[in-house]
Order: sequence, then C-alpha cells, then structure tokens
Amino acid sequence: MNGHTDQPSELFTQQTFDELIHYASTHRLSRVSFWSINRDRPCPSDRQHGWTASFCSCVQQKPYDFSRILSKFQSKIPTTTTTTATTQQTNHQHSTTHRPYNNDIDCSKIPGGYGIFPCKNDQHHFIECSNGIEYILSCPVNTKFDPKSLTCVWE
Repeated sequence: MNGHTDQPSELFTQQTFDELIHYASTHRLSRVSFWSINRDRPCPSDRQHGWTASFCSCVQQKPYDFSRILSKFQSKIPTTTTTTATTQQTNHQHSTTHRPYNNDIDCSKIPGGYGIFPCKNDQHHFIECSNGIEYILSCPVNTKFDPKSLTCVWE
C-alpha cells in the first residue's frame, strides 16, 4: 500500500517504492502492482498526515507519483527457460520456451482493457489482459486453467 498503511508503523514512500521496483527488475519478476491507485495523490491540506486514508496516500507527493514509478518497471518474463517439477503423483512440465497464444484475444480491444481467458491448446497457461496489455501466465504445478471459474484448479 503506497503511503501510510493501515499499520501506524508502516510507511511506504516514493523512495521505498522505487527500491521495490529496482528489486523486482533485478530479480526478474514478471509483475508488480500496488494498492491502490485512488490513494496515489496528496491529501487535502486540512487532512492530518500519519494515518491511512482511502482517498490519498498521507505522504507528501505529487498526483500519481507511485504510478509514474511503477511505469518504469519492465516485465522480465523468461523466453528460453524450461522448468520441470516432479511430484509423487505426476511428472509435470511447464515450458516457457513457447508462448501459448489465443488468436481470438486482442487485449487492446477488450472493453475496459481487462479480462482473463484460456489459451488455446494449452490448459496450463492463461491470458490476463490488464490495461489493454496481454500477459501469459502459468498455472502452478499440478493445476490447470478452468475456463468456467477463470482460475487454476487441481488436475
């Protein structure tokens, strides 16, 4: 949560957020988000700082400082790594050497730019559209994507 959180001792400043984005980039994370964009603005001058609010960050900032920092983040989705997981029940392989693709989905044309969709011919991945951008995500080991519930379920 950007700014003051629901714990009085927790403060997440722009510098902290910048450090988080740097950490995510250097550790090759694929996605970063924060709670919540309606808090990504300064509080009115008559609002006392130091405690959480649902409509402002409760820290000194310009509008959308945290969003600007987040926009620097570049996803580090690997393109040539193959991982294999073995359990007592099954051998299950997830490969990121291919990008499963659903030709019917164009995230830039989805109303609101958000949705979750199955990948054609690949039940272990799914497509998430967020802000009109396509993300190919993997289900955890021993799970598959269920198009009815739009979640990964046990095989």
